[in-house]
Amino acid sequence: MSDDYDYPEGLCDPQEIESLLDWEDSARLWLTDAGREWPGGRRNLNLMCAKLIELGLVEAADKVGALTVCFESLRDAGELEEPEEDDHA
Repeated sequence: MSDDYDYPEGLCDPQEIESLLDWEDSARLWLTDAGREWPGGRRNLNLMCAKLIELGLVEAADKVGALTVCFESLRDAGELEEPEEDDHA
């Protein structure tokens, strides 16, 4: 566990629950919170994937956190762009 809190039997640390999510579920969760500014688009998706690999976060337990780190890195570097109208990724 990530902290000293003793979770009641049958419950676990929310971070442990998050680590069990697969990338698809994690991306959906991320888009509802930290990823609200995500512009979408295939090019941006490819950039996110490349950034996950570059930062060594592909196997991250905290996938939502990994997506946030990659997004912020790309956004802060000005690498993300608005997708074309027909580019839905």
